[in-house]
Amino acid sequence: GSLRALDDDIQKLIETLRASGELDNTVIIYIGDNGVHWGEHRIADGKTTPYEESIHVPLLMYDGRSPSSGTDERLVLNIDLAPTIADIANVTATSSMDGRSIFSTEPWREEFLTECWGGEDAPPFTSLHRNDMVFIQYEGDQQELYDLSKDPYQLQNLVNDPTHQAVVEEMNATLKNIEKCQGNSCP
Repeated sequence: GSLRALDDDIQKLIETLRASGELDNTVIIYIGDNGVHWGEHRIADGKTTPYEESIHVPLLMYDGRSPSSGTDERLVLNIDLAPTIADIANVTATSSMDGRSIFSTEPWREEFLTECWGGEDAPPFTSLHRNDMVFIQYEGDQQELYDLSKDPYQLQNLVNDPTHQAVVEEMNATLKNIEKCQGNSCP
């Protein structure tokens, strides 16, 4: 019911923009909130975890000035929204922004950081996502490593698997470096 009401409201917005002649000069950005667990990973409910169910969100864009359709598989983050909006508005973004316009022609990120200072769902954590690998460091010594290409539901923790020790060490070192970066120094 909630999604139906949202769909109806978006349709009304588009119809109003079309009727006023402004649809062709409008950019619409739709982004959802992060997901909620419904029993995955033995978490009854909640959303502040490092797992895929919690971090993926829908992002849809419509640019009436240049309408086209397609799917972009790059790792786009919420920190990319402000630089993208600045780019659309032809405003120069400050160098202190973490993130970049999705219209950037520079090589795109292949990894990103997620972090949470803790909550009722999970203890504080940081995680590094690189291609199909996810490394999670909880406050203290608990770590997890998942290969999403083989384990998309993050059920098999590989952190103690001897064949993955080099990956664990390298991703742990990278995570510590990324935690300290800001602005243009971030990958």
